[in-house]
Amino acid sequence: MADLKRANASEAAMAKAYCPPAALRTASLGMEILGEAGAASDYLIEKLFRDVKVLDIVEGTGQIQRRVMPKHLVGYHETRRETNE
Repeated sequence: MADLKRANASEAAMAKAYCPPAALRTASLGMEILGEAGAASDYLIEKLFRDVKVLDIVEGTGQIQRRVMPKHLVGYHETRRETNE
């Protein structure tokens, strides 16, 4: 959507809310399959597991993204403050 110059704030918020927990489940499963060896730095899964934990912080927490989505879906996404003059 961004490549087509279309507004995509709601879709981006959905992806940011869904992907980190999905990636964490996947990395956790990989660590579980490898067992104790998965925690060794010899395997890529150890790095991926650490990196996935950071995704939620870097991309904005899932809770914030879940607040952004409905505002954009119903058209209440004005970021300006209204002043009472």
